[in-house]
Order: sequence, then C-alpha cells, then structure tokens
Amino acid sequence: MQLLSKALLSLLLVSVALPAAEDDPIVVIAHPSNPNKNISSEQLNSIYRGLIQNWHDGQKIIVVNQKLGSPSRSTFYHIILDSPPNKEFMAPGSPKAFKPKERGSDASVKSFIRRLPNAIGYIHYSALDDSVVLLSIDDLTPEHPDYVLK
Repeated sequence: MQLLSKALLSLLLVSVALPAAEDDPIVVIAHPSNPNKNISSEQLNSIYRGLIQNWHDGQKIIVVNQKLGSPSRSTFYHIILDSPPNKEFMAPGSPKAFKPKERGSDASVKSFIRRLPNAIGYIHYSALDDSVVLLSIDDLTPEHPDYVLK
C-alpha cells in the first residue's frame, strides 16, 4: 500500500510539474534578423502549402515542419492548414509535392532557424528563447485569449 501511495504521489508531482498541452501553445518563429514580426493565418496557410515561397523582400522562405506524429504538427495542421498532419500539398505548377524541411523536436527547429535567416517554423511556447523571434499571428501573441494556436 505504501508503494502504491508513493507511485501515485510521484505521478501527481509529474503532472503538476509539466504543463498540459493546452497550456503550452504553438508559436511561429523566425530568425532574429527577419523583419517580419506578424503573419496572418492566411499567409501562414499559404506558406505551408507552398503557395507563398518568398518573403516580401524576395528572399526564398525556408519552411520547417515538426516531424510527422508530433502533437505540435497535428495541432498546427488542424488549425492553420485544416488538414491531417500527413497531408502533402502540391507545389504550384508542378506534379511534385511541396516538401518543407522536417525536424524532430522544438530544439532542432530552433537550431535550424537560428542558422538560416529566411526560415520559418513552429515550436511550443515554453521552448521559445532569444535565439529566435516569435511572429505574432493575426496581430495576437500567445497571451491573448483569441490566439489561434492554443
């Protein structure tokens, strides 16, 4: 009985220490030198579908996805792309699928974007640090109750 009590207490402590998924929204990030500080949901949708391929300054956008099977990818695809996370989008004017770069974790997405000034990706808010910049979505940040990626 004492062993069961310790196990339950351990589970309770872990569940209190870790944020629930809904308490850790997804944020869109870019390289700190990126002049864009806001992006619309529609622009984000078009970028991840391969319909918008260049930033306003003409630089090619390097699109970074979380790996297939990650909860953040499922959330992002459901809310922003209105599609299942395994959906492939056709490149404009091509019979080939548009293939964003894929990374396996928030840390690897940040590391990739830190090295490439034209990259865009998404991570959990709790993983955000000053090595990348947060792009508000539709002029809202994760603190706002109407923020889309919660």
